Amino acid sequence: MRKLVFHIGPHKTASSYIQKSLSDNFEFLRSKGVLYPKRWRDFLWGHHSLVTDIMNFENRNEVVSDLVDFLNEEFKQFNTVVFSSENFEYWTAEQIQSLNAVNNMEIEIVYYVRKHSGLAFSAWQENIKHGSTKSFSEFLFKHFSQPFTSTLFNYLLVLKKFSDNLPNAKLNIVVYDNLLKEKIDIAEHFFSNVLDINFSQNRMDKVNTALSSIDIEIIRVLNATYGFRGIKGSDYIRNKFIKNKSLYKEELSILKISSSDFVEEISFNDNMFVSNTIYKNLMEKFSEYCVNSAEEALFIENGAKEYNVISSDIWLVSKNKYCLDKIVSILDSLD
Repeated sequence: MRKLVFHIGPHKTASSYIQKSLSDNFEFLRSKGVLYPKRWRDFLWGHHSLVTDIMNFENRNEVVSDLVDFLNEEFKQFNTVVFSSENFEYWTAEQIQSLNAVNNMEIEIVYYVRKHSGLAFSAWQENIKHGSTKSFSEFLFKHFSQPFTSTLFNYLLVLKKFSDNLPNAKLNIVVYDNLLKEKIDIAEHFFSNVLDINFSQNRMDKVNTALSSIDIEIIRVLNATYGFRGIKGSDYIRNKFIKNKSLYKEELSILKISSSDFVEEISFNDNMFVSNTIYKNLMEKFSEYCVNSAEEALFIENGAKEYNVISSDIWLVSKNKYCLDKIVSILDSLD
């Protein structure tokens, strides 16, 4: 049976790492009858263009027809085709239903779940990298003020959307933290569990790694600074800041030393009512699709994490404000 795999992320569950592994092993996969298409593949090795093309209402039918033709041709040579993008979760019910036009093949949806305690901080950093100006506390309040409508924390929103609108698709839910706990490489598990290929690769460096607390705070304020000028925050600002660090090395050194006086510690416990309820709801509705959950719970163990973030009060100190202004001035000069 021909198999079409949609790895739908979500964000901050090693999606980029999986995508890079699939991309780097393109020829090896082809030799095993698996295609990780170069078509629609773009930024950070994922098929984000396919997501946006189908989200485009004006030409969706044309894109779906093109996708069907593409698959019919490729399945003459391959047994499995894999598409991967953590942005698939943004598809509406109608957009997901359009995949029902793909006939005569098994569709598998692969989704990873991660404990809130690790997911929250990582997702907040990612938002800052892409232009957000919210502090970690503001970010948490946004999601926990209505946790059951948050696609970040309530996994069931995405899973139910796909299962309801692709009723014949197979769900494959992988518990991210359990793989880490058992020291299983996430990409190797994807190859074996999803693609049925025994594969061992040289362990790669992490992809899209976390930044230091002071770097994140600087980028957050840069997003706000440029936002006041009408320049929408984006990963362009973050990339520009990171790329040119050598130009303001002295200022960064001062800010790094000063930041130790402005550290705020924020705790996050997976045993809190909201998190526990969402974990239990997932097990009640989708436990049969969880390939590596614990015997009677989603995670092998819950726990708590403490995070250090830099208070915005750091910018009330004149020398720190001067350093920030100097960084902004240097970045402006590079335009």
